[in-house]
Amino acid sequence: MTIDAYGVRKLLEKVSPGVDWSAVGPADSLEEAGLDSLDKASFFLEVETATGVKIPDAVYEEIDTIDGVIAAVGRCRPG
Repeated sequence: MTIDAYGVRKLLEKVSPGVDWSAVGPADSLEEAGLDSLDKASFFLEVETATGVKIPDAVYEEIDTIDGVIAAVGRCRPG
């Protein structure tokens, strides 16, 4: 299953509701926007659940943009 920028933002809102994710552009840093390391781990679990795609730890640790999340889901295998 794929995911788009809207879907990524909805998952970000779920794990980190204190940030206005609608103001974060596709190439903006999620960390700089307010996603801390614990929320990032929870976020990627949500992404995996929503898409059925397993994102390896080594891959998700390198991802810091909405575009990066979308690309990772596209290139990783279903879990």
